[in-house]
Amino acid sequence: MKVRKFAGTKEDWQLLHDICYGCGSDSVKNTYPYIRAAQYYSGSKFICDIFDEAGFFCGIRNATHVRVIAIAAMTEGQRKGFGRRMLHYEMKKASAAGIHELTLRTSQKEQGVRFWLAAGAKFTGRKDTDWVMKIRF
Repeated sequence: MKVRKFAGTKEDWQLLHDICYGCGSDSVKNTYPYIRAAQYYSGSKFICDIFDEAGFFCGIRNATHVRVIAIAAMTEGQRKGFGRRMLHYEMKKASAAGIHELTLRTSQKEQGVRFWLAAGAKFTGRKDTDWVMKIRF
C-alpha cells in the first residue's frame, strides 16, 4: 500500500474531494468542507495521509488522542480490507508518537458504525444523529 502525506496542493484537495464524493457516504460528502476548515485552523495538529490515491485518513492530533475527521475509500476499494489497513497504519503511527486513543463521530444512519465496531470502537455517547465513539489501542 502506497502512503503519502497530504501536501495541501490543489491536486491533493481535488483527490480528497473525489474520494469524498466517490465513497458512497453522504456523511463523508458533508465532511469535505470540515476537512478544509480543520486543515486551516488546526495547523500542525492536522494529519492527513492518502493511500494508493484511492483512500484517505484525516484527523487532528492532540496530546492524548487523535480526533478522526474522516476515513474514506472509493467504493471499489471497500469491503476488501482497505479501510482496515488504513486505520491500522494510522494507529501504528499514533502509537509510535505515544498516542493510544482515537475519538470519532459516525452517523447512526450509515454502515460506518459496523466498520468502527469491527475495529474495536466503543460507544461513548450520542450527538445529534451521530454516535460518539473511541478506540483504545
